[in-house]
Amino acid sequence: MSRRFATPQALWTLVAIVVLLRGILCWTLPLTGDEAYYWEWARRPAFGYVDHPPGVAWAIMSGMWLGHTPFAVRFGCWLGSVVAIFATADAARRLAARIESDGGMRAAALAAASLATAPIATLAGILATPDGPYLAAWALVLDLSIALDSCASPWLACALGLALGATVFARIFGFAAWVAVAWIFRRRPAVLVPIFGVALLVISPFLLWNAQQHWVTLHFALVGRHVNEGLSFVRPLLTGSELLVAYGPGTVLSIVGVLWLSLHRPQRVAAAERTFTVPLLWFALPLTGTFLLLSLVERVEVYWFLAPYATLVIACAVHRHSVRLFPSVLLLGLVGMLALLPFSVLRALDACGVHLHRPGIFEIFTSAALAHDVRRLTLHRPALVMTTGYGFSSLLDYEAGIAPVVIGYDEQGRESWRWFAGGGSVTRALFVDKAPLSERPDLAHRLAMACSAVHSGPILREPLPYLPPRLYATTWCEGMHPHAIGILRWEGEP
Repeated sequence: MSRRFATPQALWTLVAIVVLLRGILCWTLPLTGDEAYYWEWARRPAFGYVDHPPGVAWAIMSGMWLGHTPFAVRFGCWLGSVVAIFATADAARRLAARIESDGGMRAAALAAASLATAPIATLAGILATPDGPYLAAWALVLDLSIALDSCASPWLACALGLALGATVFARIFGFAAWVAVAWIFRRRPAVLVPIFGVALLVISPFLLWNAQQHWVTLHFALVGRHVNEGLSFVRPLLTGSELLVAYGPGTVLSIVGVLWLSLHRPQRVAAAERTFTVPLLWFALPLTGTFLLLSLVERVEVYWFLAPYATLVIACAVHRHSVRLFPSVLLLGLVGMLALLPFSVLRALDACGVHLHRPGIFEIFTSAALAHDVRRLTLHRPALVMTTGYGFSSLLDYEAGIAPVVIGYDEQGRESWRWFAGGGSVTRALFVDKAPLSERPDLAHRLAMACSAVHSGPILREPLPYLPPRLYATTWCEGMHPHAIGILRWEGEP
C-alpha cells in the first residue's frame, strides 16, 4: 500500500471496514464444531477445562444475553479482537511518540491496520475460539508494559498484572508474556511485586481447579495435544509458507526486514528505535522460536503465532517501515467474499466450469438440517445420539438440543466426557458419523463389544447448492451393555 493511500485516516477507515465486516460475518456464518464445543463449556461455567483455560467460555458467556444466535456465541471474542486492535495501536503510538513529530499517530494506524487485515487475525475475530480473548489480553500486556516503562504508577502495575493473568486464562501460551515482563522490569523489583502479585491472584482459581483435577489442562497443553510425527527439516519451511498466506506475505516480509535490520544491521537503525525494539523482541522471538523448533517434530498451527505477530507489527510501525498491506487486503477480500457470499461464489465457479466435488468448509451449512433429521429419528425410536467428534456432537446439541455423547479415543475433546457418564436405563443409541462404519473397523469392533445388536441406519443426505449433498452415516446400537460407554471410550486403555 503506497504512502498516498496509507495516511492515518485511510488506515483507520480500513480498520473500521474490517471490524464491521467481522461483525456481519459473526451474524451470518453458522457455528463451527469448535465454537459449539466452547459454547457447551459456557453452559457449564468453571475455572478450568480439560482442553483449555476458561477464558473462551467466559467470553461466550458475556454474549449469552443476546439470545441463541451465532453472534451471541461470538460476541465476546469479536469484542476481544477489537480490543486487541486498539491496544496494539496504542502501544505503537506510545513508542513512536518518543521519536516522531506526529505523536505516533501514523504508527498507531499502521499497527492497527496490519493486525486487522491479517486473514488469520480476522478468523480469530470472527470465530468463538480462545484466540480472540488471548490476543486482546496479550495486546493489553504490551500496551501497559510500555506505559509502565514511562510512568511507574502502582495502578498501571496492577492493571498489567490483571492483563497478564488474563493471557493465561485465555491460553497456556500466555506464560510467555510473564517471562517477557519479568525480563523487561528485571531491574525494578518494586514494580514486579504488584505485577506478579495481582497476576497470580487472578489465575489462582484456575491453578486451584487444575490441582484438584490432577493438572489436566497443563498435561493436555504440554503432552496430550502433541503428536510426534518424526524429525523433518521440511516441515518448518512448510510452516513458514503457511504463515505467509495466513498473515499476508507483504506484512510478513516487512517483519522479516525489520528483524534483519534490528539483529544483523543495527547500525542502520536509529538508537531510539533500537532501544524500543529490544523489549518487543523479548515478547515475540522466544515464543516464535519455540514453535519453529516444535515444527521439526510435529505440525504446529499458524494461529499459535498470533501474539508474536501482534508484537512484531508494533516493531514495524515504530521503525516507520513501509509495511506492504496490499497482499493482506487482497487475501482478506477473498476470504470475505467466500464467507459472506459462499453460494454466489459457488455459482460463479459453476458458471466457469469449475465444479467442486466435496463440501469441505461448506459442511457447516448442513449442521442445522442434519441436527433436526437426527432429532426426528430419535423421536420415533428414543435413543442416545453418539458421535466421535466433540465439535460435531456439540453442533447437534446447539442446533436441535440433542444431548452430546462423545465416544472414541482421541485426546482432544475429553472435556465432553464429563457431560455424560453412561449407565442408567439407556439401552439404545444412534451413532452418527461423517464416514460409514465400514471405514471405521476399530469402532465397529467396539460397537460389537458394547451392544447386543448393531445394524445400519439410514444415510442422511443434506443438500448444498452447487455441491453434491453431504452424506452422514447412522448406525443403531441395540441392547447396550451396562458399561457400553466406557467400552466405546477405550476407558482404562492407552
